Amino acid sequence: MNATDACDLAEVMYVDSLFERLPDCRKQFLNNQYRMTNEIGDIISKYFYDSQLKNGRKRSIKGSIQWCDYSPTKEWGTGQGESPYNLDEVVIVKQLLKEEVAKGKNRDIAVITPYRAQKMQLIRNINKDEYNGLNIVIDTVDSFQGKDADAVIFCVTRSTGSLRFFANPRRLNVALSRAKNMCYIVGYSNFAKGNATLKNIYSGIERRVINK
Repeated sequence: MNATDACDLAEVMYVDSLFERLPDCRKQFLNNQYRMTNEIGDIISKYFYDSQLKNGRKRSIKGSIQWCDYSPTKEWGTGQGESPYNLDEVVIVKQLLKEEVAKGKNRDIAVITPYRAQKMQLIRNINKDEYNGLNIVIDTVDSFQGKDADAVIFCVTRSTGSLRFFANPRRLNVALSRAKNMCYIVGYSNFAKGNATLKNIYSGIERRVINK
């Protein structure tokens, strides 16, 4: 297994490690978020903060978090000792970027994935000059933590194999909470719903099937 894919996110998040060492009297939960739409914020609050996170921005955009489903052309993620990639999802990302172009210029778009190999496939296949007006960043979820964008496209990447790495609750929280106005989850639902949190999120948000 690829060393990056096998790592435990909790072990590499130094800030979390420091936080856990503090006595309770030195900790405080910041319960208002001012980044996300109400729809995205509600999902983050319900599944990652026991419904304690409140929406301080108070902006509602119907359908601002969507699951983009598809039928895979092959089983992506079966390679042993390799970082997974998924060319079906690359094609879908390009379609979503075209949709974002139609919404207006000067917008920041993040395309993020748990896996380094998928990041490289996205970089190779996406010509940023084709998407006029979009400032596109392509990165791994772990590298994008602490940042945000007007829209985020999250590639689940795997359509088979282990859910453990990408479905780590901390990693999912980062992936879905970086978006201000639009969050797309691109993933093969029949596979991703093997994780309870993803199954619940899938059931609670707008869904559509994208034909490649």
